[in-house]
Amino acid sequence: MTVPVIKSHLIESLRHLHLPMFVTHYAEQAALATNDGWSYDRYLLNLCELELNQREKKRIEKLLLASKLPRDKTIATFERQRLRKNLERQLPAAAVENAQSQRILFVLPVEPQEESHFGDGLTEIIRQELHPKHNPIAVAPSFEYSPWYADHPTNLGRRQESYFTKAIVLLVDRLYQTKHQHRLLLGFSKSGWGALSLILSHPGLFEAACSWDAPLMKTKPDQWQMPDVFVTEENFRRYQVSNLLQTRASYFRQSTRLGILGYWYFREQTEQAHELMRSLGIKHDYANETKRNHAWDSGWVEEAVSSLVRMADALADGSLKTSHPLNFVVSRSNLSHTLNDGFISSSF
Repeated sequence: MTVPVIKSHLIESLRHLHLPMFVTHYAEQAALATNDGWSYDRYLLNLCELELNQREKKRIEKLLLASKLPRDKTIATFERQRLRKNLERQLPAAAVENAQSQRILFVLPVEPQEESHFGDGLTEIIRQELHPKHNPIAVAPSFEYSPWYADHPTNLGRRQESYFTKAIVLLVDRLYQTKHQHRLLLGFSKSGWGALSLILSHPGLFEAACSWDAPLMKTKPDQWQMPDVFVTEENFRRYQVSNLLQTRASYFRQSTRLGILGYWYFREQTEQAHELMRSLGIKHDYANETKRNHAWDSGWVEEAVSSLVRMADALADGSLKTSHPLNFVVSRSNLSHTLNDGFISSSF
């Protein structure tokens, strides 16, 4: 059989098997496999993941339709005139007008619930006035248990990865109806691990991630509430950053999408992660010279946010820029939206 005939039969067979993502991406993934020297198993796994991700997206859309939630309830349709006058003044009209062109900055918590022994990420964003400077919508989720951004292997009530990627991200997309999804991840320590683990596991869902002073080269789930979340070493390996860097390197060689900064506790691990990324050809921002306290308010947040913005700017089309800063931050509550001191509060 000639090559064109083989391709024609292949596409027909894939369509008969109802594998549309295979049809769309098999040639592109084959080129990546050839360039990067993938095994046949790795090539097939990538296609399966694309197919599964698409099916999950469609499943969520079906559930949304079945839920009969009003799709017109977004920030763009927010009726400011229904607010009391003092609250209406606190929500700039530009916030509503420009919501669709904003970046979403997920400020990932280090601690469960409302604990703040290491400070508070959103408080630092507000204190340093990074929201008007860099123009993001900043969102801080919260978690009942110590957040390692992983799914518990048996307890369906502790699925942090799924909760974040399939509930929070979807809710924020629905609320702001953003035309261009620029999802950025910011974290340190546990949440720095989480930021890299999430983008490496879901390279198509997030645009860039920056981690500060995180245990990126941890090889066993034996400290810092890890056993409660990961439970088994097998489950831990699904999220292990050093493993994911090796298996997902091809997604991060063309453009700079990762930032790793330090230091306090984890200077050596940050340096080791940097060397691993260099050896794998992964482009990334790296800074590990300035010693700071292991906390949100020790002076690293502005550098990390600036790194994320630089990466996003390099990736973005010029049409995505907006000249009107969005002067509000999304914060916490319980799947409800209230106004508090000029910031939209919305905790997931």
